[in-house]
Amino acid sequence: MDEEEEYVQGVIETVDTAKKYRIQLSELLDELEAAESQIATSANMSRNQLRNHFERVKCCIEASLDSRRKELEEQIADEERRAAAPLTECRTIIQQNVQLAQQVLNEGKTLLINDHQSQKSAMVEFKKKVNELSLDSLPEVPVLADIAFISVDLPRDEDTAETQLADAIKEYGRVISHAPVQITLAEERPGAILVQWMERDDDCGLDLAEFRLQFCQGNSKRAEVNEDAFKTVYEGPQHSTVVRHLAPSVHYMFRVCGRPDGSNQWSVWSVPCSASTSIAPYEWSAEQEGYSVSGDVAERISKAPPPSTLFSQSACYTCGTSIVFRIMECGQTSDDDGIALCQMNDTNHNMMAAGSLFVCTNGAIFQDGFEKTTRLPALTRGSVLTFDTEVLASGKVRVTIEISEKIVTFDWSVASAAVDSMGCFGVMGPAQEKSIQLYFALKLNHPDWRVRVE
Repeated sequence: MDEEEEYVQGVIETVDTAKKYRIQLSELLDELEAAESQIATSANMSRNQLRNHFERVKCCIEASLDSRRKELEEQIADEERRAAAPLTECRTIIQQNVQLAQQVLNEGKTLLINDHQSQKSAMVEFKKKVNELSLDSLPEVPVLADIAFISVDLPRDEDTAETQLADAIKEYGRVISHAPVQITLAEERPGAILVQWMERDDDCGLDLAEFRLQFCQGNSKRAEVNEDAFKTVYEGPQHSTVVRHLAPSVHYMFRVCGRPDGSNQWSVWSVPCSASTSIAPYEWSAEQEGYSVSGDVAERISKAPPPSTLFSQSACYTCGTSIVFRIMECGQTSDDDGIALCQMNDTNHNMMAAGSLFVCTNGAIFQDGFEKTTRLPALTRGSVLTFDTEVLASGKVRVTIEISEKIVTFDWSVASAAVDSMGCFGVMGPAQEKSIQLYFALKLNHPDWRVRVE
């Protein structure tokens, strides 16, 4: 290469470097724009939330004050009626006696005007009316000190309601830049998403003991979602959960909050996290005598001779991922009971033969019909059996099996299988990453077992 070509090559390399650098800067600008958008969007949402909340509080306070005022006014009216009742009765008596006194007065005037000699007997009888009508006895009117003086007792001076309310409002609400708990992982599972969260390291003054996870359809990067769209999917002390029964290739938003032990007040929500799953849910085949199937849960309901094997609906397990079997209930066991990964779904196929990886309920492991020297714990109620596989460059599959924190790892020679137009299985050659599709299977001789696959 001559000197001129070296110069040209140097320019080309510099241009390529500048292009890559520009692309990287552009990506950083996109990230920066997303960060700025998050700040602006969350600030606007907080403003709207603040205005709406304070408006509700104001209306609530006004309504409460009006209600209390009306209640006190009714109490005043009741007290007024109660206190005035005896006075009204006293007034009635006095008015009746006034009328009676007027009648006596009129009668006396008539006697005085007429001839006294002819009215002697009438005058004698008239004089008796003083005692008969108690004209010398006056009704008792209570003194003012004994009469109700209706008042209303309201806070005064420094204890006024206005002062108390103003002091309370000064401490009402606070602005938080970071929620005390954030989602750290949203990983796809078959028909589900594993969501994990963690409390922040900075001192927020909260020791969270319980968490609430909510989700809804949507993408946090595209649009804001109505608060009413979120649904609670988990509440408890754990830092992770699997959200099930999700549609493949649909975006979902997740958010989490927490609260201290014994508190009724939840913290603010975390930053919304968007995730989706591209893996169809694992499901058992519904066509097998002796089993009851509901999606990902299989139950052995009868002991149907000969012992039958329940397979997955299709060869849906992809090597390179994890698959989990949870023992929800367990019954009696036999030496040939267990759970398998296999290349075919022939009910006559022996799970302890070539083409299968079989874990017995007693913990024994069979690889292509050969028993491993290592045993895992027996499967009981609450046990979790996990198969984790990795496709190696050699074409083999590295298998890791775990039960109750005991782990065994080995390599398995597996060939990819496919169904031809006749419905038969044929070998397609060496295994390639994410090209090996296997069935999962359940073989149980006794009823009362319930197993979930996830």
